[in-house]
Amino acid sequence: MATVFLHVGMPKTGTSSLQAFFSLNKMPLWNRGFAYPWSPKVETEEDLEITSGNGEFLGRAEFTPTGPKPIIVENFEKPFNNMNTKRDIILSSEYFAGWGRDKYQWLMDRIAKLGYDVKFICYLRDQGDMAVAHYFQEAKRNPNFDVREKTLPKFLEYYANTSYCDFKSFLDMVESLFGSDAMIVRPFNRSMFPQGDVIFDFLSILGIPEADWPTFRTEFKDMNITPQQRDLFFRLKMTNLKPNVAYSDALLAGASELYADDIRDHSENILVDPALVENCRAKFADGNLAVSEKWFDGRDPDELFRPKDYKPLSEMKVDQEDLYFWLLWTNTALIKAMKEQNRLIYKVRQLEKKLNN
Repeated sequence: MATVFLHVGMPKTGTSSLQAFFSLNKMPLWNRGFAYPWSPKVETEEDLEITSGNGEFLGRAEFTPTGPKPIIVENFEKPFNNMNTKRDIILSSEYFAGWGRDKYQWLMDRIAKLGYDVKFICYLRDQGDMAVAHYFQEAKRNPNFDVREKTLPKFLEYYANTSYCDFKSFLDMVESLFGSDAMIVRPFNRSMFPQGDVIFDFLSILGIPEADWPTFRTEFKDMNITPQQRDLFFRLKMTNLKPNVAYSDALLAGASELYADDIRDHSENILVDPALVENCRAKFADGNLAVSEKWFDGRDPDELFRPKDYKPLSEMKVDQEDLYFWLLWTNTALIKAMKEQNRLIYKVRQLEKKLNN
């Protein structure tokens, strides 16, 4: 029986990179018996956009007691009904991480009626690191994100109460519906992935032989990178930059290249009070031990999740050389950002011409 591989993208676990990979490799996946429907056609890396996966339309849908609206159901079932030969289907979205029991029950029943099995897949990351990374991601990408109002302590408090941070309760709920044999749960730990890459780990889950991996497009990496706390510190220090500037992806890319050339270590996590993160971690410590016993043969959660160490802001040291290099990084990145902006404007104008004709 064909299978729906349901990828539930926990925050900051390589979800965007996986979804970009699925989009860019639709044909190679199709040729090996896998479909990635409900997503726009992507032919080049330049066409890629950060999305919430091909399951976003379903993950964000409003549910009534009988399920989502008929148009959503029709859209969901269309690829199943249109395939002449059954293929395994990849369904991915981070919105599934916030789902409750009723929605998963509906999805499981609907897939069964269509004649498919389900395989649940998710990656887990240390909750403290996940929260901090998500906070800085929001600061980077959301133009309305005010770091003075939405402080890290407030965000950590909110985050610790989300359903998907309680791994034990979440996985217990899913297991009660799908059964443990239909679940693949992995720690998001690059040292445990084939070639250190979550993409190759997912290919191994799909059963695609390693000899076939070079035939896939995998040259793009870090589709939705989280800014380093050090990067944000410099932006906050400089009056003409904010941590939520629209060109921050390009800015960080340029900074990373120059950092690599300069052979500097910028992996330290500077702007985070260690006590805040430890309080968040403590809330889930017992649950993580239970998850480890159930899914990871009782291994030490710290070994699995490799939690980061954080330094208090008081230990941050900035010298003139650091600021000088940061100005160089910014300059380079801004040039890249302007080129990207011009490329997007050109694409929009070309699209407008097609529509007008």
